[in-house]
Amino acid sequence: MVYDPILLSNDIEKYVIYMKDSKILRKYYKFRATKFYGGSATGDVVGCNLRCKFCWSWHLNTPFSFKKYRFLYRF
Repeated sequence: MVYDPILLSNDIEKYVIYMKDSKILRKYYKFRATKFYGGSATGDVVGCNLRCKFCWSWHLNTPFSFKKYRFLYRF
């Protein structure tokens, strides 16, 4: 099945990004520390515009199952 990743991204964005009081809020699955690059922080986001056949995190691609939005960026 062929799909348009740009069109899919625009559709997903409606469900995973929210504007409130000039803040962009984004749905995240979790935040965690990693040992890569001498230690870094990683935020696992919800909603992916790819449809990989062997995706190991398909449950994260369904933004409807995640209710909370978290602060992403301030203008």
